[in-house]
Amino acid sequence: MLYKVPFFDNEDIFKENQIKMYGFGVDKNKVHVYVTKRTFLKKYEHFFKSVVRSIFKIVAVYLLNNKKTKNYVAFVIDGGIGDKFRFKSVVTSLLNMFPSSTIVDIYDRKSRFIFSDVNIRFFLDIEIWSLTKNKYDVAYVLDDDVKVLHINQSNFITKNILKNISYYKNTYFSQNNENRHLISDIKAKCGVDNIEDLALTINYKQKPLEKFNIENSLKYVTVQYGFGGDGKNDDIKCWNTKNWEKMIKILKTKFKDIAVVQVGISNDRLQNVDINVAKKTSLDELFSIIKKSLLHIDIDGACSHIAWALRTKSIILFGPTDAKYSMYPENINIMSSICGGCWHRFGKCVIGEENPSVCMNSINPEFVAGKAIDYINSLNIE
Repeated sequence: MLYKVPFFDNEDIFKENQIKMYGFGVDKNKVHVYVTKRTFLKKYEHFFKSVVRSIFKIVAVYLLNNKKTKNYVAFVIDGGIGDKFRFKSVVTSLLNMFPSSTIVDIYDRKSRFIFSDVNIRFFLDIEIWSLTKNKYDVAYVLDDDVKVLHINQSNFITKNILKNISYYKNTYFSQNNENRHLISDIKAKCGVDNIEDLALTINYKQKPLEKFNIENSLKYVTVQYGFGGDGKNDDIKCWNTKNWEKMIKILKTKFKDIAVVQVGISNDRLQNVDINVAKKTSLDELFSIIKKSLLHIDIDGACSHIAWALRTKSIILFGPTDAKYSMYPENINIMSSICGGCWHRFGKCVIGEENPSVCMNSINPEFVAGKAIDYINSLNIE
């Protein structure tokens, strides 16, 4: 809500872009109350969506309380986009174990775009989980601590899941297996039959990219260096900006006809990139750009999982993330020469360094550029 005195010099300009709500006062000193058109519409749009969502919640609770089929499965999903892609691999593997008549609900409305190609009945708000959680034959909470809840042990399928969970607990988790992978661990905790499958999938629409000056004939490498929803480059998983820019400069010197395209969510533009589409694309456009890339270079983050799902070769830089546990084997995975795999516990360096990013910044930009050059040369691009 904006408050405006009429005798201000920019009154005409102000009125052109406002909706007058009401006025009060005496004589020339009237004070009018205005609200911007955008705020006005947004306010009522939010109200309308809230009403629809409330009705939807009531309907969802009613249907869940009056279920008629034998198999009801729920997934409560938390985490960033990269986590959601990994969880999708788990969910689809589990659903392959259930009959096609199984009813599946996901408690995370933000996961809708990732699961658009999966047969999901409802994407629900987590707020109604406490009202409905006991209505499912089996429920999975997929976050940092995977849990399996409310198993209907009389159901044949859930009996198989329990059997798998027990087996993995006594074999897979009891062994000191250096080849274990994060996705495999989640699948084992959920009772999936095939835990070795690390595949991720994306359902998207290929978009034209000419508006970003990415022509069909353009050959390019994509880079992404920020981390987190705020687009900052200050997380300890990040590689120093100067390292990125030095690496890019080496690539540009070696390959005159190959462009460098910056993608992702960073607020800052890296020097020497040819095209910066960070924070400028839809998800379909981002996927389309990464799909056509000759090589994607990144830290451990959402775009690294997207590139893997799109079968785009990647160079991924690891510091505090345990590379052996979370990397994809077909990628070119580069680890810190100092230490790594601490998962940045407690928010500070476990070896006592004042700068907790010491592991990431020990990665030499010349070394990364050399790996990129070797791979691009192997493509025999004319």
